Amino acid sequence: MAIESAIREVVIEDNLKQFLLVLLVSLSVATLPQIFSWFRRIPYTLLLVIVGLMLALVDVRLMKLSPGLILLIILPPLLFEAAWNFK
Repeated sequence: MAIESAIREVVIEDNLKQFLLVLLVSLSVATLPQIFSWFRRIPYTLLLVIVGLMLALVDVRLMKLSPGLILLIILPPLLFEAAWNFK
């Protein structure tokens, strides 16, 4: 019983670390246009996609996500925000 609870705690701690790392990267990318003026012409959703592609090319895995989760949960808000702010 104690071993199972210890394993659960380790898994929860690992998932929390991964989530915080993804949140940190996302917030860093979202604040780039505020720091550098030449990033202001690029929507932050596009910056998130570019950073995601660069991380994929380097083979950095911040989280283990299924393709269904990406298509159903992550992609629609990004597409909506990009379409909403399209000029």
